Amino acid sequence: MLTLYSSFIVVCLFWLLAHQYNTISWQIARVCGHQSSLLPTHRRGSLSTAHSRSRFFRNTTVTQKPLHIRVETTALNHSHDLLAAHLSRKPVALRLMRIFYDAGSIAGVIGMCAVLVVLLWASEQIAEELINGLTSIDGDSLVASAVEIHKRAPVASSPADVGYGRSDRILQPLVGQCRFFVLLKKVANISKIPGINLPLSHLPVILIIVFLCQIIHEAGHAFAAVLDSVRLVSTGLFVTVLFPGAFVHLSSSLDLLHSRAKLRISAAGAWHNLILWVAIGILTWLRIGDALWLSFGAYSDAAGLGQVVISVSQDSPLLEHLLPGSLITYLDDSLMSDAEQWKSHLLKPLENNAPQGWCVSQLWFEDQPVDCCLGNSSTSSTSCFLPSLPHDGGHCLDPVPLFTSPAESSALSERCDDFCKPPSSTTDPPSKICVRPRSDTQLLRITVLPPLWAPLPQRITKTIVWSGPKKEVWDQVRIGRFQPTTTWVPAALPPLWDLFTYYMSTITFSLYFFNLLPIRVLDGGQFLREAMRLLEGSSIRGDDSDEAGVYDIEALEAGIETGTDLGRYEGARSRTRRRRRWTGVMERYLEMGTIALGGWIVLGTAWLELARGGSMPV
Repeated sequence: MLTLYSSFIVVCLFWLLAHQYNTISWQIARVCGHQSSLLPTHRRGSLSTAHSRSRFFRNTTVTQKPLHIRVETTALNHSHDLLAAHLSRKPVALRLMRIFYDAGSIAGVIGMCAVLVVLLWASEQIAEELINGLTSIDGDSLVASAVEIHKRAPVASSPADVGYGRSDRILQPLVGQCRFFVLLKKVANISKIPGINLPLSHLPVILIIVFLCQIIHEAGHAFAAVLDSVRLVSTGLFVTVLFPGAFVHLSSSLDLLHSRAKLRISAAGAWHNLILWVAIGILTWLRIGDALWLSFGAYSDAAGLGQVVISVSQDSPLLEHLLPGSLITYLDDSLMSDAEQWKSHLLKPLENNAPQGWCVSQLWFEDQPVDCCLGNSSTSSTSCFLPSLPHDGGHCLDPVPLFTSPAESSALSERCDDFCKPPSSTTDPPSKICVRPRSDTQLLRITVLPPLWAPLPQRITKTIVWSGPKKEVWDQVRIGRFQPTTTWVPAALPPLWDLFTYYMSTITFSLYFFNLLPIRVLDGGQFLREAMRLLEGSSIRGDDSDEAGVYDIEALEAGIETGTDLGRYEGARSRTRRRRRWTGVMERYLEMGTIALGGWIVLGTAWLELARGGSMPV
């Protein structure tokens, strides 16, 4: 299982090899009689002698800095130019493509308005909760808490004293010693972070999906630029620390386009993310993945029958009892018909719904020891059982033969609710009583069927008795819906596909909104600027700066010939400059407001959670 320590080691090894790769390759090339570098850090050239004739490698530059690698290439420029030339000869296709990406501009306006409304609503909710909270929290306690944070004073190690929830207990050894780190965790919980409120094992999948979504996003800018014959300067990929990304550089001819075209190009990346999200939603709604697993006969649908074991933690006692592909049909007396039943039984046990008991001989039951019921048992193989009706107390029984094979013992018999059938004659066995495990006894019966590929004689239902918290079974056993029919088919493939599509849908939808934030370093900054210029009706071709001398020669000549005063033209230019000056001011204030709202939401939520002493819902 991927841990924080192993992840750190992997990242360190990756960057150690990355920084040493150029030196090692140069040494190898020198020994072999070559002087070319496999990883140039400051100049463009051949990456290897073997690929010296390859256009891709000839036009690729790799830049290496501490914890940063950047690969930039011009190898795709020729294909980009060919596509632009091809579309220029297809006016109908070009018109349809422009309509398609114009729809992306409309979606960009809707997305930007939506994300600003959400920011305002969330800020208002935070402000309201802070006002209500400050009126009910003692000021002295808040000041003391703030002083305690600055001093990083140690606190009690009990989860109840700090207000830890279930997810917090996982990080209790790390953050339970000072409130300063508790505050950091509250801030981190606002977003989904692997290792904090997401499994750390999901981190590689998340990074791959972020990388793919970034490529799809940048491809949107490149395709939209084709429609207006804006040439591609370069494309590339990069990795910073462990976060991947992609980029596209367009030529300066982009500045000569009309605002509508620039609006289309700036919104194309977010538009591609939105289209991908819709496509994933349609595929999920049509259950294409389910049909794929069942179409080749490699998997069987276990819906309504039980839950398929996908994997078990390596350090779990259940590892040798639950094989991948096994089918868990029952937990205690509850049929595992769907994943919600599994979750409900392990995390939220039903109340006031006592399971059936077991009929045992009354004489045999009374002969059993009582040490475990008094709390001083020396063995862990027995558990305390109580009779359903008032009796002299509980006795210690071994639950394994009682739960797994009651028919093999003469002392054990059938299941019961509260009463057992009385003997019908003097020759029948002695009277029996109905017994159940005591409420504080943590016992769980897991009924399992072997995998479908197991030999037929071995396909016998068995019952596993788990002694301990049910939450540990939830943490150690991963379940799914599709059961493999052969040994060479991995049971983890369908759940991995579901995980991939879930994160792909979530991340691409988040990138759609995030990139439309009106901040200059994001697409939303350029999009807002061009949208406002398009609305004011003063977009012109050429340099948009006020110092650019743009004159209508025909209008000037007409004015001179008729003796018209040129002041009207100069007045129009002055009004345009004033509008653009105010537009720039609005853009800057909107950008600062967006950043301030985002910071307010993060800090306000963290402060509220710290003041309440509660845990962040995830």
